[in-house]
Amino acid sequence: MLGAPESPSSAQYYGYVTLIISVLTDEYVTLVSDRRITWSKDKKEDSDTKTFKLFGQFLMGFTGYSRINGIRMEQWVADVLRGVPTEEYFNVLAREM
Repeated sequence: MLGAPESPSSAQYYGYVTLIISVLTDEYVTLVSDRRITWSKDKKEDSDTKTFKLFGQFLMGFTGYSRINGIRMEQWVADVLRGVPTEEYFNVLAREM
């Protein structure tokens, strides 16, 4: 990032954001994002995804830290929605988060 500090202890905060871009056409839907997670305990990690396909029905994108209780977001969502009817996905996600 332009002007980003070298470490989380830098005196000046420049702000980090997750970039999510979506495209909807008559033929397809696309959702893309970066993989950057915020600094954590003097290190950064860019291995987590911030967009994924939800059970072949929905595209999901999110910002911020990409884990809940140390579990990657896509695994957490799959675990929470196991056995849940499709029409209840978003109600259950809102409640569980």
